Amino acid sequence: MKLHTRFFAIILVLMSFLQAKAETGYDLWLRYVPVTDEAIRTSYLQKIGEVAVYGNSETARVIREELATALSGMLDQDVTIHSQKVPACGLVVYTSAKNAVFDEPGLKPALEKLGDEGFLIVDSKTNNKLIIASKTGIGALYGTFHFLRLLQTNQPIDGMRVEEKPKTTHR
Repeated sequence: MKLHTRFFAIILVLMSFLQAKAETGYDLWLRYVPVTDEAIRTSYLQKIGEVAVYGNSETARVIREELATALSGMLDQDVTIHSQKVPACGLVVYTSAKNAVFDEPGLKPALEKLGDEGFLIVDSKTNNKLIIASKTGIGALYGTFHFLRLLQTNQPIDGMRVEEKPKTTHR
């Protein structure tokens, strides 16, 4: 009987190794696992819809790629990412003050006081859009990662207003 129990335990251990996924560390904190709470996932999908990242810079391209990877992973469905204004977009990322269309009251003055690497994330009631805005592409990149971190931790995004100004000149 003891031999049979040991054999069974060894089989269980071997089976658990076969099911384990090897962790390489490659993704570090950039793992975008699906949101498991269906109510939260549905609210994110309804609010975000399609995405527009304005700008043609390398930073804008990186933001588009990261949002495509992150949102499809977390929302468990492909999200369309545009590089120009599209009315259906629920999430809009402005990568510089030059390409921003600031029709949200108070957005431009708020951005001015945040510096080049600061950013705003606003749930615009005026435009019914989520807006990530910065004076520069690097600030928009920081804002994008901040937004993705909020989604990863299942934070509510309705009524969101985040203003961040770095304490140092360069992060």
